[in-house]
Amino acid sequence: MRSPDPSTTRPERGRRSWWSAYGAGLGTNLGNPKAGVFAVSVLPQFVTAHGPVPLSSIALGVARARGV
Repeated sequence: MRSPDPSTTRPERGRRSWWSAYGAGLGTNLGNPKAGVFAVSVLPQFVTAHGPVPLSSIALGVARARGV
């Protein structure tokens, strides 16, 4: 078996930084109208009305990001 010619192989792409990946995902979601419709229609069911709404929303985001 021959080894590949180094001049014809593509170099591996480097990993994205965390902020770069976050920015790409945020831009994708802001450009997608379905994400806004989902947030307005589904998330209010899980946010408590008797407490701080921003804190509840952040807690849901963290729980989702951690896969809980």
